[in-house]
Amino acid sequence: MNMKRWAVLLLAILLFSGGESGFAQDLFLCKNVFVKEPIRRDQIQTLRESQSDRFRPGNRITAVLIFHPSEDGRLEFRWIAPFRGRQPQPYVHQVKQPVPGGEYTAYAWLVLDSNFLDGIMGSRYAGRWRIETYFDGKKISSQSFWISN
Repeated sequence: MNMKRWAVLLLAILLFSGGESGFAQDLFLCKNVFVKEPIRRDQIQTLRESQSDRFRPGNRITAVLIFHPSEDGRLEFRWIAPFRGRQPQPYVHQVKQPVPGGEYTAYAWLVLDSNFLDGIMGSRYAGRWRIETYFDGKKISSQSFWISN
């Protein structure tokens, strides 16, 4: 019986300490998808099956975050470019949590415009990017992805 308690405790620690915020979360990226609201369970499964970490200029990059906030708060998606001079604007979303600790799904998207010169000279967006999410100013997840020429 004592061993079972330790196993449950260890599982709880792994689940809730895996994220940088202390609560379980899942962040993934999709290419060229449009999210219909309200987001349903079956739609999340379809989005998860289409996830990617490789994109090209002109693709619609959709970040989907599933997490369990214990209260209402401010959720921020920050797109981090490989170059400092051109950071896209972050997307801010006010979370209204009807059930504290219940599952909450949010998303944001980014489209990096492509032009004729990008095809000839290489994309000005190429490189390793990152999406970071913050809840009330505290980082809760991060995911790297690549933009190719």
